Amino acid sequence: MVDLLTLYFVGLLGAAVHETGHVVACWASGRWIRGVRIGSGVGFGLGKLRFGLIPWGGGVTFESRGESVPNRLLLYGSGPVASAVFAVVLMLGSSLSYWSIAASILVVLQLAMSLLPTAGSDFANMRKRDEHEL
Repeated sequence: MVDLLTLYFVGLLGAAVHETGHVVACWASGRWIRGVRIGSGVGFGLGKLRFGLIPWGGGVTFESRGESVPNRLLLYGSGPVASAVFAVVLMLGSSLSYWSIAASILVVLQLAMSLLPTAGSDFANMRKRDEHEL
């Protein structure tokens, strides 16, 4: 049971790291952040920050300015880059037990889902002109 709980929190941490990558990119490019959502489903909020009980997904809503291609790459690519770094750190820093490998796979799956060209993914949003939610 403890291992499943650990896996749950690693998934939530993976979503938080991914969204933090987007937040840092917004700050670096001078964007006003309207809200941050970590996880999905029913949850609770603290000001502009909202936590969902499902440790998958999330989003950052920010001020859009009709982004150029390099800015879109920065804003939408920063989350997947943060996820990739987190996955590598998790794999290298783990004891390679069954559960640590499962946690690493979960984070890699979160990364892969953000790169698929499906509605709402980072990859799909990067290709839009007037998208304002990461």
